[in-house]
Amino acid sequence: MKLKSTKLLSVLLVLSLVICFASFSAFADTSSVVVKLDGVALETYTSTQLNALNQTPLQRLYSAKDDCHPRNYYYYCAEGPDLEDVLVDALGTDLSNIVSIQVKTADNDSTTFTKAELIDDTRYYFSSPTSDGDEVKTVIATKQASGTDYSNLSTSECLRLFYGQTTSEDEVRQNYMKYVNEINLLTN
Repeated sequence: MKLKSTKLLSVLLVLSLVICFASFSAFADTSSVVVKLDGVALETYTSTQLNALNQTPLQRLYSAKDDCHPRNYYYYCAEGPDLEDVLVDALGTDLSNIVSIQVKTADNDSTTFTKAELIDDTRYYFSSPTSDGDEVKTVIATKQASGTDYSNLSTSECLRLFYGQTTSEDEVRQNYMKYVNEINLLTN
């Protein structure tokens, strides 16, 4: 009986250590992002450097519908540079040769978007599901908050990718990626 309980404790200890080490990525440094071209590093930006790409901090509102049932509508406010400005700065030229953009996070999430999805398509913030939209650009947020009150902005869950909806029914919330630490520009 004593041997079984010792084995059980050993298994639980090992399992606890595995879970603990797996969760360390959530606490990884996300105050900087590396921009790559086809896997080759071009530039690394800190939050301070990202904010310096704009003369004044750009604050924007974003709306999103999620893909859960029942579907809910969410609002976020964000502060940070336009993604396109960051990418052009890193690349040193326009984005005409870029086909897609892969975004990776410190917690090992990765999503590949077409360039059109994040840069070329006109996207909007909707103040309600039935309102006309206000155009917004894709941003790498150095500060963000749920809701529409800019006084609640914090660096929690940043760097974070936000982009607008094409229609008020567009389900984009699942792609508001937290802890962005790598952006890979792909030419094919």
